[in-house]
Amino acid sequence: MASTNESSPFLVFDNNVSAGLALISSPGNYRASNLNANGQALFNNGLWLDLFATTKLSFNFNNNSNNNISKTYNNSSGSSFGINVGYAFLIANNYNLIPHIGLSYANQLLAVNQNSIQQFIIEDPSYNVAFGVKNEMILIPSVLKASIDLAFNIGDHSSVVPNSVDGSLGHYDYTLYTVKVTPSIQWNITERFAMIGYYQFNYNFSNSMSSPNVEYPDIGVSSNQFLMNNYVQNTLGINFAVLF
Repeated sequence: MASTNESSPFLVFDNNVSAGLALISSPGNYRASNLNANGQALFNNGLWLDLFATTKLSFNFNNNSNNNISKTYNNSSGSSFGINVGYAFLIANNYNLIPHIGLSYANQLLAVNQNSIQQFIIEDPSYNVAFGVKNEMILIPSVLKASIDLAFNIGDHSSVVPNSVDGSLGHYDYTLYTVKVTPSIQWNITERFAMIGYYQFNYNFSNSMSSPNVEYPDIGVSSNQFLMNNYVQNTLGINFAVLF
């Protein structure tokens, strides 16, 4: 095993800034699109840095198991940003292994409306720490690289839900755990430009979520019907990168 150095063939792939679009779905009830920006750097001494930021572009929630929810009009906005830090081990000339740890912050707002009347807004901020390992393999030297990133994320959430009667705010904290599997492929089109395609599978689960279950009788729903606890999420994205 050798650590990454100035002769690493991965330097031509892992030093870039990129931006792109991601399409997100959860089975049966959730669709969204995100705009994201990313910058990563692999240094001669093996240090690997990854900076990222995301903002929500569009959102659609339609729970087929609840007709009242499907009749509401829901707006959502959200953003996140963070950093991953790791160390790259050059196992072979075409194989790189990067254990990493990450910190991030995320927040989203969900506004539920019916007949042009806003019923309530849910705010769900979180602080996150992630542990993972990224496996990279060069398929064509300096041109094509495949990778798979395996990570486990722990999110500390502190949500706010308004009371339907007097408008007072209900607060509850919970921890959301996420298992992430992200295969990707990078094509260096030229020495300066690249295209990165990826798929991400997320399995989210929580045993500590305690929703206040605020009822909204005027529209026949409760707040916890809009808060996903245990769920699967699929993401398909593409980024365009400038290499340096």
